[in-house]
Amino acid sequence: MGDRGNIFFVDVRQGETFAGIYMYTHWSGSSLPGLVREALKRGRGRWGDAPYLARVVFCELVKDSILEEVGFGLSTKIGDNEHTIVRIDDLAGRVSFHAPGREWRASDPGLASWSYEDYLAAPAIELERVFFAQLEESLPGAAPKPPRAPRAQTTKPTSAPAKQAAKKTAKQAAKQPAKKAAKQPPKQPATQAAKSPTKAKAAPAGAKAAPAGAKAAPTRAKIAPSRAKTSPPRRRAAA
Repeated sequence: MGDRGNIFFVDVRQGETFAGIYMYTHWSGSSLPGLVREALKRGRGRWGDAPYLARVVFCELVKDSILEEVGFGLSTKIGDNEHTIVRIDDLAGRVSFHAPGREWRASDPGLASWSYEDYLAAPAIELERVFFAQLEESLPGAAPKPPRAPRAQTTKPTSAPAKQAAKKTAKQAAKQPAKKAAKQPPKQPATQAAKSPTKAKAAPAGAKAAPAGAKAAPTRAKIAPSRAKTSPPRRRAAA
């Protein structure tokens, strides 16, 4: 439980590392950007005077709990932490925000950096946006971002023969629809097909042609009566 945060006040540089003091707060970690700005306003006359300015910053933290035994602390190493580290570099007169564990590196540019004057002039909403932006990624044990799905890769022919074969196949596929269309005759409209006369059947080979002027044979033959008249049977005379 709590809202734990740390200010790293730098007053010594040793090669590529910074040395200084950590100011720990148990209940006001999310308010550190605003608390540091108020401390710099009040301690403007002590900018560059590290011992006095450090005391002004810490008093800003504990001003409402000056006689309490818990809630705040001072140390040469970082205490419990839940937030981005606010680094006050009084050697350069700058304030910067850092991921925990990187604030002591002199080469680390931080998430953002301001001169004292620019920090006082920056809107509070901008300071808070930067302070909380990298919170989930910066904290130790934070869940890593899920890996991005790999992009779909299309297979491409690498050798020259494979490329030529692919081009040839594509050309053949493009020509096939055109050849089929050329071979198929155009369809005759239904109305025109109905009007066109049908071809007469050819006469068998060797058949004699009918003489000119001959009468056509009757198409229908006379049908004989289906029932013939029968005479009655004769009776024999008696002897």
